[in-house]
Amino acid sequence: CAALLPLARSPHKQLRWHRRQALNLLKDIQPVVKHKIEAHLQASSAEQTRGPCSSRCPALSIYQVLKARAVLESLYRRPYVEGRKPDLRMTQQQLQRETRQILASTRDLIEGDLSNMSWNVIAEIEADSPVDALDTFMAHNAATVQAQHPASVFDVHQVLQAMD
Repeated sequence: CAALLPLARSPHKQLRWHRRQALNLLKDIQPVVKHKIEAHLQASSAEQTRGPCSSRCPALSIYQVLKARAVLESLYRRPYVEGRKPDLRMTQQQLQRETRQILASTRDLIEGDLSNMSWNVIAEIEADSPVDALDTFMAHNAATVQAQHPASVFDVHQVLQAMD
């Protein structure tokens, strides 16, 4: 999934020629990717480290899949892909639902392995729009953020006097 992202979202003219094919391929492989994630989550601990569902860093792989799906959701529309607007909108909504399902089932794994590196994709997926991503993350995780980064305490009057 991650390898197709440069083709799917590049502003460079040479790569834009491949955008439609990259987006369609990304969409077409999503059922296989989703199945692979489910198989990894349902596998035993031994199977997760050795076997067909193994991965050195599953959280990073899933994180990259979620990031690719977030890009696919936003770009799977006209003029980037062909189709009727209602059909494309239904596909976008289906992708969004499935992305949220994948996130719900893998959130603990991602946060445990990647910690603060993953918050931006998680927030973007949960937000109604990417502009609201940070606000949504802060609302859901206020206690954690405040515990990790306590508010600064200072005397405003003293600071103002020092500025004079």
